[in-house]
Amino acid sequence: MIDFAKRDRRWVQGNIQHLGLLGTAQLHRVSRVHFISGALAYISSLVWLVMLALSTLDAVIRALHANVYFTTQYQLFPDWPIAKTGLITAVISLTLVLLLGPKVMGLIVALCHKRRAFGGTWALLKGAIAEGLFAVLIAPIMMLFHATFVLAVLLGFKVSWDAQEREGRLLPWGEVLSRTGRMAVVAAIWGAVVWHYAPAFFLWILPIVFGLCLAPVLVRYSSSLTLGERAAKAGIFITPNEVDADPSLHLLEQCLAHAAKAAPLSTSPRETWLPNPAPCTMPHSELDIFTARKLA
Repeated sequence: MIDFAKRDRRWVQGNIQHLGLLGTAQLHRVSRVHFISGALAYISSLVWLVMLALSTLDAVIRALHANVYFTTQYQLFPDWPIAKTGLITAVISLTLVLLLGPKVMGLIVALCHKRRAFGGTWALLKGAIAEGLFAVLIAPIMMLFHATFVLAVLLGFKVSWDAQEREGRLLPWGEVLSRTGRMAVVAAIWGAVVWHYAPAFFLWILPIVFGLCLAPVLVRYSSSLTLGERAAKAGIFITPNEVDADPSLHLLEQCLAHAAKAAPLSTSPRETWLPNPAPCTMPHSELDIFTARKLA
Protein backbone atom coordinates (compact mmCIF):
# COMPACT_ATOMS: atom_id res chain seq x y z
CA MET A 1 0.00 0.00 0.00
CA ILE A 2 2.93 2.36 0.63
CA ASP A 3 4.27 1.77 -2.88
CA PHE A 4 0.76 2.18 -4.25
CA ALA A 5 0.45 5.51 -2.40
CA LYS A 6 3.80 6.67 -3.83
CA ARG A 7 2.49 6.04 -7.33
CA ASP A 8 -0.77 7.82 -6.50
CA ARG A 9 1.21 10.82 -5.26
CA ARG A 10 2.49 11.35 -8.79
CA TRP A 11 -0.95 10.75 -10.28
CA VAL A 12 -2.49 13.33 -7.92
CA GLN A 13 -0.11 16.02 -9.12
CA GLY A 14 -0.58 15.08 -12.77
CA ASN A 15 -4.38 14.98 -12.61
CA ILE A 16 -4.60 18.32 -10.79
CA GLN A 17 -2.22 19.87 -13.32
CA HIS A 18 -4.66 18.80 -16.04
CA LEU A 19 -7.12 21.37 -14.68
CA GLY A 20 -4.87 24.06 -16.11
CA LEU A 21 -5.65 22.76 -19.60
CA LEU A 22 -9.41 23.26 -19.33
CA GLY A 23 -9.17 26.71 -20.89
CA THR A 24 -7.29 25.43 -23.93
CA ALA A 25 -8.99 26.34 -27.19
CA GLN A 26 -10.44 23.55 -29.37
CA LEU A 27 -10.27 21.05 -26.51
CA HIS A 28 -13.06 18.51 -26.91
CA ARG A 29 -15.80 18.43 -24.26
CA VAL A 30 -15.14 14.78 -23.56
CA SER A 31 -11.51 15.62 -22.83
CA ARG A 32 -12.58 18.37 -20.44
CA VAL A 33 -14.88 15.94 -18.61
CA HIS A 34 -12.04 13.41 -18.50
CA PHE A 35 -9.66 15.94 -16.93
CA ILE A 36 -12.25 17.08 -14.38
CA SER A 37 -13.24 13.55 -13.36
CA GLY A 38 -9.58 12.54 -13.01
CA ALA A 39 -8.88 15.46 -10.68
CA LEU A 40 -12.09 14.97 -8.67
CA ALA A 41 -11.18 11.32 -8.09
CA TYR A 42 -8.50 12.59 -5.70
CA ILE A 43 -9.96 15.94 -4.61
CA SER A 44 -13.05 14.08 -3.35
CA SER A 45 -10.86 12.56 -0.61
CA LEU A 46 -10.12 16.04 0.69
CA VAL A 47 -13.83 16.90 0.50
CA TRP A 48 -14.65 13.72 2.46
CA LEU A 49 -12.09 14.63 5.13
CA VAL A 50 -13.50 18.15 5.47
CA MET A 51 -17.04 16.74 5.75
CA LEU A 52 -15.93 14.39 8.53
CA ALA A 53 -14.26 17.24 10.41
CA LEU A 54 -17.30 19.52 10.11
CA SER A 55 -19.70 16.72 11.05
CA THR A 56 -17.64 15.90 14.13
CA LEU A 57 -17.52 19.55 15.15
CA ASP A 58 -21.28 19.88 14.70
CA ALA A 59 -21.99 16.69 16.70
CA VAL A 60 -19.77 17.78 19.60
CA ILE A 61 -21.21 21.30 19.69
CA ARG A 62 -24.75 19.94 19.72
CA ALA A 63 -23.82 17.56 22.52
CA LEU A 64 -22.32 20.35 24.63
CA HIS A 65 -25.20 22.77 24.10
CA ALA A 66 -28.75 21.67 24.74
CA ASN A 67 -31.32 22.43 22.07
CA VAL A 68 -33.01 25.81 22.47
CA TYR A 69 -36.69 25.57 21.53
CA PHE A 70 -37.66 29.15 22.44
CA THR A 71 -35.27 31.71 20.99
CA THR A 72 -37.25 34.83 22.03
CA GLN A 73 -38.93 35.87 25.26
CA TYR A 74 -42.51 36.07 23.96
CA GLN A 75 -42.40 33.18 21.50
CA LEU A 76 -45.72 31.30 21.32
CA PHE A 77 -44.59 28.08 19.57
CA PRO A 78 -41.27 26.25 19.99
CA ASP A 79 -38.69 25.82 17.23
CA TRP A 80 -38.50 22.07 16.90
CA PRO A 81 -35.28 20.69 15.35
CA ILE A 82 -35.95 19.19 11.94
CA ALA A 83 -34.57 15.71 11.32
CA LYS A 84 -34.28 15.13 7.57
CA THR A 85 -34.31 11.36 7.86
CA GLY A 86 -35.49 10.88 4.28
CA LEU A 87 -32.59 12.82 2.81
CA ILE A 88 -30.09 11.04 5.06
CA THR A 89 -31.43 7.63 4.04
CA ALA A 90 -31.35 8.61 0.37
CA VAL A 91 -27.73 9.75 0.56
CA ILE A 92 -26.63 6.59 2.36
CA SER A 93 -28.52 4.35 -0.06
CA LEU A 94 -27.08 6.10 -3.12
CA THR A 95 -23.58 5.91 -1.65
CA LEU A 96 -23.91 2.17 -1.04
CA VAL A 97 -25.18 1.61 -4.57
CA LEU A 98 -22.28 3.55 -6.09
CA LEU A 99 -19.67 1.81 -3.95
CA LEU A 100 -21.01 -1.74 -3.88
CA GLY A 101 -22.93 -1.83 -7.17
CA PRO A 102 -19.93 -2.43 -9.45
CA LYS A 103 -18.56 -5.09 -7.09
CA VAL A 104 -21.87 -6.95 -6.96
CA MET A 105 -22.35 -6.76 -10.73
CA GLY A 106 -18.82 -8.02 -11.32
CA LEU A 107 -19.42 -10.90 -8.93
CA ILE A 108 -22.67 -11.82 -10.70
CA VAL A 109 -20.98 -11.79 -14.12
CA ALA A 110 -18.13 -13.96 -12.84
CA LEU A 111 -20.53 -16.44 -11.21
CA CYS A 112 -22.59 -16.70 -14.39
CA HIS A 113 -19.85 -16.83 -17.01
CA LYS A 114 -16.39 -17.33 -15.46
CA ARG A 115 -17.00 -19.39 -12.35
CA ARG A 116 -14.42 -22.08 -13.15
CA ALA A 117 -11.76 -19.57 -14.21
CA PHE A 118 -11.78 -18.07 -10.70
CA GLY A 119 -11.68 -21.35 -8.80
CA GLY A 120 -15.39 -22.02 -8.45
CA THR A 121 -18.39 -20.48 -6.71
CA TRP A 122 -17.09 -20.77 -3.16
CA ALA A 123 -13.70 -19.29 -4.08
CA LEU A 124 -15.40 -16.33 -5.77
CA LEU A 125 -17.64 -15.69 -2.78
CA LYS A 126 -14.75 -15.91 -0.32
CA GLY A 127 -12.67 -13.53 -2.42
CA ALA A 128 -15.54 -11.06 -2.79
CA ILE A 129 -16.24 -11.01 0.95
CA ALA A 130 -12.57 -10.63 1.86
CA GLU A 131 -12.06 -7.90 -0.74
CA GLY A 132 -15.16 -6.03 0.45
CA LEU A 133 -14.05 -6.02 4.08
CA PHE A 134 -10.52 -5.03 3.15
CA ALA A 135 -11.79 -2.22 0.92
CA VAL A 136 -13.88 -0.81 3.79
CA LEU A 137 -10.90 -0.84 6.14
CA ILE A 138 -8.36 0.73 3.78
CA ALA A 139 -10.72 3.38 2.35
CA PRO A 140 -10.08 5.90 5.18
CA ILE A 141 -6.33 5.22 4.97
CA MET A 142 -6.26 6.05 1.27
CA MET A 143 -8.53 9.03 1.97
CA LEU A 144 -5.90 10.54 4.28
CA PHE A 145 -3.10 9.75 1.84
CA HIS A 146 -4.95 11.37 -1.07
CA ALA A 147 -6.12 14.37 0.98
CA THR A 148 -2.52 14.98 2.08
CA PHE A 149 -1.29 14.68 -1.49
CA VAL A 150 -3.91 17.15 -2.77
CA LEU A 151 -2.98 19.69 -0.08
CA ALA A 152 0.70 19.24 -0.92
CA VAL A 153 0.02 19.98 -4.59
CA LEU A 154 -2.12 23.02 -3.78
CA LEU A 155 0.61 24.35 -1.47
CA GLY A 156 3.21 23.99 -4.20
CA PHE A 157 5.23 21.03 -2.93
CA LYS A 158 6.87 19.12 -5.75
CA VAL A 159 6.95 15.35 -6.03
CA SER A 160 10.03 13.26 -6.71
CA TRP A 161 9.48 10.84 -9.58
CA ASP A 162 11.39 7.92 -8.07
CA ALA A 163 10.35 4.43 -9.09
CA GLN A 164 8.45 2.49 -6.46
CA GLU A 165 9.11 -1.10 -5.50
CA ARG A 166 7.20 -3.50 -7.75
CA GLU A 167 8.30 -6.79 -6.20
CA GLY A 168 6.53 -8.35 -3.25
CA ARG A 169 8.12 -7.45 0.10
CA LEU A 170 7.12 -7.45 3.74
CA LEU A 171 7.29 -3.84 4.89
CA PRO A 172 9.39 -3.30 8.06
CA TRP A 173 7.64 -1.87 11.11
CA GLY A 174 9.83 1.23 11.02
CA GLU A 175 8.64 2.24 7.56
CA VAL A 176 5.04 1.33 8.37
CA LEU A 177 4.92 3.38 11.58
CA SER A 178 6.62 6.36 9.97
CA ARG A 179 3.92 6.41 7.27
CA THR A 180 0.81 5.50 9.27
CA GLY A 181 1.63 5.87 12.97
CA ARG A 182 0.42 9.46 13.27
CA MET A 183 -2.88 8.81 11.52
CA ALA A 184 -3.55 5.89 13.89
CA VAL A 185 -2.88 8.06 16.96
CA VAL A 186 -5.04 10.91 15.66
CA ALA A 187 -7.85 8.48 14.81
CA ALA A 188 -7.75 6.99 18.32
CA ILE A 189 -7.98 10.47 19.90
CA TRP A 190 -10.75 11.44 17.48
CA GLY A 191 -12.75 8.33 18.29
CA ALA A 192 -12.31 8.76 22.05
CA VAL A 193 -13.50 12.39 21.94
CA VAL A 194 -16.55 11.56 19.82
CA TRP A 195 -17.41 8.54 21.98
CA HIS A 196 -17.27 10.71 25.10
CA TYR A 197 -19.37 13.60 23.81
CA ALA A 198 -21.55 12.10 21.06
CA PRO A 199 -21.84 8.29 21.32
CA ALA A 200 -24.60 8.15 18.69
CA PHE A 201 -22.36 9.86 16.11
CA PHE A 202 -19.49 7.54 17.05
CA LEU A 203 -21.41 4.57 15.64
CA TRP A 204 -21.55 6.30 12.25
CA ILE A 205 -17.80 6.90 12.09
CA LEU A 206 -16.82 3.58 13.69
CA PRO A 207 -15.73 1.89 10.41
CA ILE A 208 -13.54 4.89 9.57
CA VAL A 209 -11.96 5.11 13.03
CA PHE A 210 -11.46 1.34 13.15
CA GLY A 211 -9.68 1.29 9.77
CA LEU A 212 -7.41 4.20 10.69
CA CYS A 213 -6.48 2.72 14.06
CA LEU A 214 -5.53 -0.53 12.32
CA ALA A 215 -3.57 1.30 9.60
CA PRO A 216 -0.09 0.09 10.67
CA VAL A 217 -1.28 -3.53 10.92
CA LEU A 218 -3.18 -3.42 7.62
CA VAL A 219 -0.30 -1.79 5.72
CA ARG A 220 2.29 -4.21 7.05
CA TYR A 221 0.46 -7.51 6.72
CA SER A 222 -1.19 -6.69 3.40
CA SER A 223 2.38 -6.79 2.06
CA SER A 224 3.11 -10.20 3.58
CA LEU A 225 4.09 -12.81 1.03
CA THR A 226 3.28 -15.57 3.52
CA LEU A 227 -0.30 -14.37 3.95
CA GLY A 228 -0.61 -14.12 0.18
CA GLU A 229 0.47 -17.73 -0.22
CA ARG A 230 -1.95 -18.83 2.51
CA ALA A 231 -4.77 -16.93 0.84
CA ALA A 232 -4.01 -18.67 -2.44
CA LYS A 233 -4.05 -22.08 -0.75
CA ALA A 234 -7.37 -21.19 0.92
CA GLY A 235 -8.86 -20.25 -2.45
CA ILE A 236 -9.08 -16.50 -1.73
CA PHE A 237 -8.30 -13.96 -4.48
CA ILE A 238 -7.81 -16.69 -7.08
CA THR A 239 -7.13 -15.38 -10.60
CA PRO A 240 -7.66 -17.20 -13.91
CA ASN A 241 -3.90 -17.52 -14.48
CA GLU A 242 -3.61 -19.45 -11.22
CA VAL A 243 -6.35 -21.88 -12.26
CA ASP A 244 -5.25 -22.37 -15.87
CA ALA A 245 -1.71 -21.19 -16.44
CA ASP A 246 -1.09 -19.30 -19.66
CA PRO A 247 0.53 -21.60 -22.28
CA SER A 248 3.27 -19.09 -23.02
CA LEU A 249 4.27 -18.94 -19.32
CA HIS A 250 4.31 -22.73 -19.14
CA LEU A 251 6.52 -22.88 -22.23
CA LEU A 252 8.85 -20.28 -20.71
CA GLU A 253 9.23 -22.36 -17.55
CA GLN A 254 10.11 -25.40 -19.64
CA CYS A 255 12.70 -23.45 -21.63
CA LEU A 256 14.30 -22.02 -18.49
CA ALA A 257 14.41 -25.46 -16.87
CA HIS A 258 16.01 -26.97 -20.00
CA ALA A 259 18.53 -24.11 -20.19
CA ALA A 260 19.43 -24.54 -16.53
CA LYS A 261 20.22 -28.22 -17.07
CA ALA A 262 22.25 -27.65 -20.25
CA ALA A 263 24.26 -24.67 -18.93
CA PRO A 264 27.68 -25.18 -17.30
CA LEU A 265 27.97 -24.59 -13.58
CA SER A 266 29.85 -21.32 -14.04
CA THR A 267 27.12 -19.83 -16.22
CA SER A 268 23.78 -18.61 -14.96
CA PRO A 269 20.62 -19.89 -16.73
CA ARG A 270 19.83 -16.40 -17.94
CA GLU A 271 23.10 -16.15 -19.88
CA THR A 272 22.37 -19.33 -21.85
CA TRP A 273 19.25 -18.12 -23.61
CA LEU A 274 20.30 -14.53 -24.20
CA PRO A 275 21.61 -13.80 -27.72
CA ASN A 276 25.31 -13.16 -28.19
CA PRO A 277 26.20 -9.47 -27.91
CA ALA A 278 26.70 -7.76 -31.27
CA PRO A 279 28.00 -4.20 -30.72
CA CYS A 280 27.55 -1.78 -33.59
CA THR A 281 27.51 1.94 -34.28
CA MET A 282 24.12 3.57 -33.90
CA PRO A 283 23.03 5.32 -37.13
CA HIS A 284 22.08 8.98 -37.07
CA SER A 285 18.38 9.50 -36.60
CA GLU A 286 16.29 11.64 -38.93
CA LEU A 287 15.84 14.18 -36.13
CA ASP A 288 19.61 14.63 -35.80
CA ILE A 289 19.96 15.14 -39.57
CA PHE A 290 17.04 17.62 -39.58
CA THR A 291 18.55 19.57 -36.65
CA ALA A 292 21.96 19.71 -38.34
CA ARG A 293 20.41 21.09 -41.53
CA LYS A 294 18.49 23.73 -39.61
CA LEU A 295 21.65 24.85 -37.81
CA ALA A 296 23.53 24.94 -41.12
